[in-house]
Amino acid sequence: MKFKIALLQMEVSREKEENLKKIAEMCREAASQGARLVVAPEYAIASLKREEMPTVVAEDLQGFFVKRLREIAKECEVYLIVGIYEKATGMKAYSTAVMINPEGEIAATYRKLHLYDAMEVRESEKIVAGDDIAAPVKTELGVIGMEICYDLRFPEVSRILALKGADIIAVPSAWFAGSLKEEHWLTLLKVRALENEVYMLGANQTGRLRCGRSAVVDPMGIIVAEAGEEEKLLVAEIDLERIRRVRELLPVLRHRRKDVFSLSLGKLKVG
Repeated sequence: MKFKIALLQMEVSREKEENLKKIAEMCREAASQGARLVVAPEYAIASLKREEMPTVVAEDLQGFFVKRLREIAKECEVYLIVGIYEKATGMKAYSTAVMINPEGEIAATYRKLHLYDAMEVRESEKIVAGDDIAAPVKTELGVIGMEICYDLRFPEVSRILALKGADIIAVPSAWFAGSLKEEHWLTLLKVRALENEVYMLGANQTGRLRCGRSAVVDPMGIIVAEAGEEEKLLVAEIDLERIRRVRELLPVLRHRRKDVFSLSLGKLKVG
């Protein structure tokens, strides 16, 4: 089955209303081009000054921002995945990805597991880590999983999602610009797609601190569509049959030596 997806590569402002307006406009345009799944970046709710704590913008899942996202998804009749600051205890927040179905219902949420305490950044000073992988969601577009930004550097997340049936893994991100960072971003998207034989959808922020370069990568590790450094609505067609063909040609998941090593999947079930 072939269908179109869209990545919203956007510069996130401090104003929630401005970001909602941008998401709505880009989502409407994506829908007009036939997209059925739309992915926006991490922290798309609002940008923060370096010294600010996320409580100034964080909301719970019943808050205004998610309520408006639900309306946008329903209006555009798309699956919409967006990264927000979700309220946590104290002065911190979660980096949470919310998946909303075309009926405007929350289909799944995922709290970022791995916090970016690297390269002179300490995300853990403001963000609380999640404690579980969200079950991939079975939809008419295939099975969709989610991870967030820095999670991409940890292969276990994508592998578990793939073993639990994910055809598509959406990666809302706020990937920093910097020496080699773009190469890391694109390389990791390609490797995760290739080693798990899934579509990887990397939707990144752009702007002064972020590198952009949102990309759609197919199960052979081939970049199907890619953005530059500017704001862009990236629309691409994906083909679920491509996954089956690649897995027949190169059956790496089937060839895993489960007799030698085991991967703990817990009680995760496809939602």
